[in-house]
Amino acid sequence: MRIEGLTWEQCELLDQMWEFDTIEQLKNFINVQTPDIQREIMTLREMLMLSGIDEQIDDMNEYPVAVQMLKGIMK
Repeated sequence: MRIEGLTWEQCELLDQMWEFDTIEQLKNFINVQTPDIQREIMTLREMLMLSGIDEQIDDMNEYPVAVQMLKGIMK
């Protein structure tokens, strides 16, 4: 997974986040951060999730959900 355009600080936060073995450890880490850093962590988390979705879509040859949505619009 690759996310372009991150700052050094964002990369450091992601490195720290990857070091945890459990969700509980990650939650504890987030809870001791300042509100600004907590928001930054949540933004990075969303970026990771979107990057994962992008990778899944890149591997697809058909898009059944999109086709169904378009059929609903075209009625």
